[in-house]
Amino acid sequence: SRDRSGRGLPSSRGSGAVRRMPIRWGMVALGAVLHLATSVAGAAAAGPPALRIDAATLEAADLDRAVGALVEGLVAAKDDRRFWDPARPPADESSTQRLGWTAIVLLGLVEAGVSPQDPRIADAVAALMNASLEGTYAVSVRTMLAAILPDRHRGRLDADVRWLLEGFSRRSRGWDYVKRPNSTREDNSINQFASLALADAAARGVDVPERLWELLEARTLDMQRPDGGWTY
Repeated sequence: SRDRSGRGLPSSRGSGAVRRMPIRWGMVALGAVLHLATSVAGAAAAGPPALRIDAATLEAADLDRAVGALVEGLVAAKDDRRFWDPARPPADESSTQRLGWTAIVLLGLVEAGVSPQDPRIADAVAALMNASLEGTYAVSVRTMLAAILPDRHRGRLDADVRWLLEGFSRRSRGWDYVKRPNSTREDNSINQFASLALADAAARGVDVPERLWELLEARTLDMQRPDGGWTY
């Protein structure tokens, strides 16, 4: 909540807003980018006009207005049947991640303060929670969403955690695009999503074996480059 100079940073929407602000910003923005990159121009143009904010005078109200603009743009881009999934996955995207686009948009919207019971998204939440998913990205994001939904969705959270644990490969110390517990694929992107999902589930009280975290930690260190960073 404070920068290195000790000055208070802007906050809003209650005592938990400071802790959740980076997540709320990040997930709404990521949802917007992923969706609008695969949507028609007409849907993208349906949102409110761009906001012009000077970083030197940034205040909490500016953050709320920006988040509100992203929320309205995403809600306006919703399809009645596909929700936020593309009619056809782009050539460089996996068709196995069905409802993954919808999942990440819903996560962003709920993080931004939209109630999962809001009539604008309630049907999409229900469809996502009841769907059979096959992609690790899609399951991971749904897990993150289920971890912040009310207790009536706890069954879905537990089931998705089991899916991720069953799909973890000890050979690669990570995950593949779909559930392949013997996979040798090493993919930092998939591992990031699945790790975030299990961390959120663990914070909600779901048991995640300590050994899994140890394997992930060891693999992450093994994958570190000489310059201190990591590849995709």
